Amino acid sequence: MRAYLFVILSAFILVTAFTLSQVEASVPLSSVTPFSSEEGRFTMEAPGEPQRTHMAHSSFIGTIHVYTYKVRTTEANYTMAYSDVPKIGIFFAGPKNVLKRAKKGFLKNAKGEELDYYPTDHEGTPGMELKFKLFGEKPGDKNQGIARFFLVKNRVYVLVVTYMDSSQDEANEKFLDSFHLVDQKKSPLLGSKGLK
Repeated sequence: MRAYLFVILSAFILVTAFTLSQVEASVPLSSVTPFSSEEGRFTMEAPGEPQRTHMAHSSFIGTIHVYTYKVRTTEANYTMAYSDVPKIGIFFAGPKNVLKRAKKGFLKNAKGEELDYYPTDHEGTPGMELKFKLFGEKPGDKNQGIARFFLVKNRVYVLVVTYMDSSQDEANEKFLDSFHLVDQKKSPLLGSKGLK
């Protein structure tokens, strides 16, 4: 049973990572746009109206849905995705391993290299932050990135920014820090120990 759960958890992570690595047409950097998702229970600000996509993955324990919101500018790509992981998968894998597998799946599918990975805390919600390098196919590709992974109850939130150079640092931090959970409390699965 445990092996099956790891397969399902891995499938969810691969679907999420695949979704995050997709690209769309570029738009010029515009003013920051507030955005909220009632179903996702979050708010954020992005440089433009995010495009929403949805993917569903069938498994023996039910359908896993991945919801992604993206804005692509000439300077950076901004992505936020979330999905509900089966609670039994979190029970067997543990919160820290869920986020670790999310990181590994993301790097594999995005063809990225981990530069740093460390605990972070956002408004009392513990998570993990990843700094990574992407191997672009042509000059000018956005080849640096930051990703933040949070597990709230059984929902995984992943925020990703990819960019070309440090001139975008302020805008990147503004996007990452603008993420707010709505009507949610810290996961009882994490407890006071967080992800340690």
